Amino acid sequence: MMDMCATSSTDLRTTIAMWVAMSVIMMLPSALPMMSAFGRVTRQIENSHPRAALMALFVLMYCVIWSVFGTTVGVTEWTLSAGYTSFTMASCRPYRWASDRFWNLIKNLCLSRCRSPLSFLLENYRSGYRGAMRVGVMHGLFCLGCCWALMLLAWVGGAMNILWMLALTVLVSAEKVLGAGRFLKALSGAALLACGFAEIGATLSA
Repeated sequence: MMDMCATSSTDLRTTIAMWVAMSVIMMLPSALPMMSAFGRVTRQIENSHPRAALMALFVLMYCVIWSVFGTTVGVTEWTLSAGYTSFTMASCRPYRWASDRFWNLIKNLCLSRCRSPLSFLLENYRSGYRGAMRVGVMHGLFCLGCCWALMLLAWVGGAMNILWMLALTVLVSAEKVLGAGRFLKALSGAALLACGFAEIGATLSA
């Protein structure tokens, strides 16, 4: 029993670490435009605080938001896997395909804030260390609102599948940065929904 508990605890830590690392690594590239804008604003405004420290706090709080997300998903995955022996990632794949790209007002609102770094900073920037932490948290939350469903697509392709992670990272960054992001969002959403319905149909006919 002790060996089983130790193994279970190790599996939980591994699952959480995997999801946290994947979430942070995938999302940091999409935050580069905001980080660049934050650096320009601090150079123009801040005189009494080290700009490197402010940038570090901003990035740290952004990573904290995605680490919380990764921890939550990791615990959920481990709980389902441990509590239901019939549960596998493949068993619910058709339903994830169809549901993970649910487009709604919240996503559009969050994307609009992520696509305009200077406007976002002019509205929300506060001086000092607390200000940098506040902006990092706010940007992380808006980013989470944009991309949480896309991140869950890692359940489809595998959380440690490098090519799948790279493809999702490119898609997330393109949605947030490119001027045609809205068109890309609609196109990718339609494609994923089509895949979902196709897999559901294949499952029902099997």
